[in-house]
Amino acid sequence: MVHEHDDIVACVRNLRSNRLFVVIDDSRHDRLRLIAPDGVIRDLAAELFSDEENHRLGEMLPEQREAYYQWMDDEAARLLAEQKSASVIEYEYPRLTFIKQVIESLATDAVFRVRCRDGVFEFTRREFENDFQKVMHSKQYQKYGFYAYRTTPERAHYYRISSAAA
Repeated sequence: MVHEHDDIVACVRNLRSNRLFVVIDDSRHDRLRLIAPDGVIRDLAAELFSDEENHRLGEMLPEQREAYYQWMDDEAARLLAEQKSASVIEYEYPRLTFIKQVIESLATDAVFRVRCRDGVFEFTRREFENDFQKVMHSKQYQKYGFYAYRTTPERAHYYRISSAAA
């Protein structure tokens, strides 16, 4: 079945209800920041959920999809506002994620840094535009303003500056 929303998101199942929750932050071991089936963002105990699964956003409820896209827009705006005076814009997601609004706000040689479970990656806007053309032209990046890899591609490891995200 073809889904309208092909982007892959990390999800966990509530052990009691078996319902899927979209993971937006798993950086704390004991708590998860999640989008619940009703579209509300909640911080909940990790012990209430199964191990992470990958799902297409199109499989999620409409309220979850809408909340996810709104959260991504809000996160991009927050990052830009917080780091206007910073020499490097930095953000953290469970997976290597590129945020269009952040990247396009940068000068060609300005640096942005992404912390994810596979390490810390640092790019200039020029490097991103030269080496990640498929990302830039993807439907997810063009239409929704971000691109999150399911697994970090080999070519991205060239830009890894640390193997630990913390």
